[in-house]
Amino acid sequence: QQISEVMFNLLDSHDTERILWTANEDVQLVKSALAFLFLQKGTPCIYYGTELALTGGPDPDCRRCMPWERVSSDNDMLNFMKKLIQIRKYASAIISHGKYSLKAIESDLVTLEWKYEGQVLKAIFNQSTKDYIVEKEAVAVALASNCQELENQLVISSNGFVIFH
Repeated sequence: QQISEVMFNLLDSHDTERILWTANEDVQLVKSALAFLFLQKGTPCIYYGTELALTGGPDPDCRRCMPWERVSSDNDMLNFMKKLIQIRKYASAIISHGKYSLKAIESDLVTLEWKYEGQVLKAIFNQSTKDYIVEKEAVAVALASNCQELENQLVISSNGFVIFH
């Protein structure tokens, strides 16, 4: 347990190709991977530029210059990262001290859940090629991506996810 609490978790770095490159430029897949990363014990770390959807292959291509021109209030990836960071801050005690559960609902469809002192943080990740329909939870949706909200249901499309708190 002590080891997991101090892990330095990352998806890419100056020594690897960038996560967007690994995901074949699929921003939605990267968002899903980042959401999963931010819901793990340890410290989530993002390599500069990931928050701006910077791509790059193996070294030295992964060390491209920071695309400062992409920084704006309407940058989708940057706004996504800000929301993800807010969720991590909100849930830090739940993740640090809570009980963790990861279950396969079916092939390529998993649910992750943290419980601590009556608080619950839950996420559903759809890595399948088909939509997954789930009944809306009584708890609020903290963040959803590639997900359509219907009256009493959520439709999570391929590479989509929803985080409840």
